[in-house]
Amino acid sequence: MLRTLAENPLTASQLGERLGITAQGAAKVLDEMVRHGYVERRADPADKRAKLLHLSDRGRDLLETVRAFHAEYERELIARVGADQVAAARAVLGEIVSRFRCGAGFSDAVTTGPRSV
Repeated sequence: MLRTLAENPLTASQLGERLGITAQGAAKVLDEMVRHGYVERRADPADKRAKLLHLSDRGRDLLETVRAFHAEYERELIARVGADQVAAARAVLGEIVSRFRCGAGFSDAVTTGPRSV
């Protein structure tokens, strides 16, 4: 959610759609993120009834921390298993995410078999 909101402000339903979850599911997580100060709800200038979700300064700081952690973890993983293995894992995980974003679930992937990369 942090990375998605860092790109641009969204409504809860837009965020849910981007992440492939229901608006209600997104709202539950967002309420906690707002409560802890990571996200702010602001009036949408184009639609006064809607609220846009923005990362707060605290949310941006957390995103920086998470990105630094991931970068360090990837460096350590490359040192242990090699860059080719990490690149292959990234490609496989990217394919999984892509299939779920397109509406194909795990069972679809199992029944259709692997794709050529």
